[in-house]
Amino acid sequence: MKSSGLKDNALLLITGALCALAAWFFWSYFKSAGFDILYIVTIVALIFENQKLRKALKATDPTHHE
Repeated sequence: MKSSGLKDNALLLITGALCALAAWFFWSYFKSAGFDILYIVTIVALIFENQKLRKALKATDPTHHE
């Protein structure tokens, strides 16, 4: 039981280190343009999510008119 917890902690530490390395690379490579990239990714994700929610609404509410 203890070894599983130790393994989970090690994997969590490795995952955190990899995320920190990826964040460092992102910001060091893109610098201030990173904010523009994050903004664009967020807007695109919101557009796709909005379309998905509209389809779900249309499928559950037949009286819905746009």
